[in-house]
Amino acid sequence: SLGAALDHAPTPAIAVSGPEPLTVIWANGPTQAAPEAPAIGSELLEAVPTFGAAAKSAIQRLLIGEGAETGVITHTDWVGTFPVERRSIAWRIPPQASEEAVVVLIQLPDAVGAGGVPVPTTVDQSTVWASA
Repeated sequence: SLGAALDHAPTPAIAVSGPEPLTVIWANGPTQAAPEAPAIGSELLEAVPTFGAAAKSAIQRLLIGEGAETGVITHTDWVGTFPVERRSIAWRIPPQASEEAVVVLIQLPDAVGAGGVPVPTTVDQSTVWASA
């Protein structure tokens, strides 16, 4: 049911397994429609080489259950042509819900300021999204 809900979300979302390599095991509609996005079955860091070492480490910690079950991760956009920095909510799917360790990432949308100009998401907004 999570996949069905996220398939229609207006923001890219993926699920990865790991911890090594980080393999994309699911992608929502907006991700699959983007020509530069990683394909299901691909290694995330091969598909998006600029993704970032800190982001990889944070996802791996979630996958092995080290620390919190959720977080906000800063990484390179996985659906864009240019290496733009994005933030995603990341959380580990409960072990009883999946046979393997899985982390779901949902890219946070940019906030929209005056005149419809995008404003980068702040940490406070990311925290609100993560808690929701």
